[in-house]
Amino acid sequence: MFGLFKKETVDYDAMFMEQYKAMNALRRQAQDEPDPVIRQSLLDVVAEKGRELVDLIDKGAAQDRTHFQHLAEQAEKEAQDFRALNEDL
Repeated sequence: MFGLFKKETVDYDAMFMEQYKAMNALRRQAQDEPDPVIRQSLLDVVAEKGRELVDLIDKGAAQDRTHFQHLAEQAEKEAQDFRALNEDL
């Protein structure tokens, strides 16, 4: 009876590494993308992944929050720059 309600532990460090790898792959893809509209979309996703990384740190992943907060903000700024560029097209 007691085994029915097992407490599951969440490995935030493993989740963090998966998200970080995905973010880096998207960032590389964005850097290689010649189309500014697609590049902006990719950078939007990179910024979202960065925010997710910060959230995972807040939940318990053992990483430097300041560093990853800066990466998320940098990706958001890049996306905004491309958004402004695309509006001028």
